Amino acid sequence: VSQVTALPARLSVQHVLQENDEVTVEILGFKDKGRAALSMKGLNPHIDQKVKRIYGENPREATQDDIGKEVIGHVTSQHDFGLFIKCAGMRRDGLCRVEELPEGVSLEDAASKKGPFKVKIIGVQCDGRIGLTMKGEGLGLIDGCPPDEDGL
Repeated sequence: VSQVTALPARLSVQHVLQENDEVTVEILGFKDKGRAALSMKGLNPHIDQKVKRIYGENPREATQDDIGKEVIGHVTSQHDFGLFIKCAGMRRDGLCRVEELPEGVSLEDAASKKGPFKVKIIGVQCDGRIGLTMKGEGLGLIDGCPPDEDGL
């Protein structure tokens, strides 16, 4: 699914869906080897609500005022030096360096989980790059997404 939501959030479908979830999709076309390009954009209001709850409706650039805040995020990519994590409410992915992973958690283990993770913003550079940590009480992998008012 190339288009998950109409909201301005870059995320993978596995961040908001689980196996056996029923959703409505639109077929956009067909690609190599007969694979279908699919869109869920605007067709599943419950998914848009979940994305809003996790990422915020209008992602913004991080500022110095965000240092120390805890946010929820999902792994977007893994590199030898750390993980890039899409953070709730932020336009740009943050970097959690290997040394900022919880003790006993390998880079590969954290990357394979994808998230959601609770991370703390520990730095914001003048170009907007975000530094993250998973070290500390209550940080790291969390079970499921934060519930909304209905417990969904």
